[in-house]
Amino acid sequence: MVMGTQIARCPQLDSGRIISVPPTGEVTAAVEFPEIPLTAGHPAHLLFTSGSTGKPKGVLLPHRGVVRLVKNSNFMAITQDDVFLQAAPVSFDASLLEIWGALLNGGRLVLLPDG
Repeated sequence: MVMGTQIARCPQLDSGRIISVPPTGEVTAAVEFPEIPLTAGHPAHLLFTSGSTGKPKGVLLPHRGVVRLVKNSNFMAITQDDVFLQAAPVSFDASLLEIWGALLNGGRLVLLPDG
């Protein structure tokens, strides 16, 4: 998935397709963002509990937790040759393995089409 204005920078793929996303607004000037130092303890993802108490609660997962899941884990070896299908909703914790397992290991992430 890539912004339409950047599609020329994408390499050609052997298979699959590139999805061009139109920009949400016109960019008129470069934007300078303040440099904010991040640590492994800063939040990376927000999940919600299943609500077994009747009221779901938000849970912030730190960067270190996401990285620990997908880098040098002891339950599966993920390499650049692996292809992950991103099928879980991003609000579900399984999506972290699908998305970041591929992207943080140089693998390929395939998005499940609608329908």
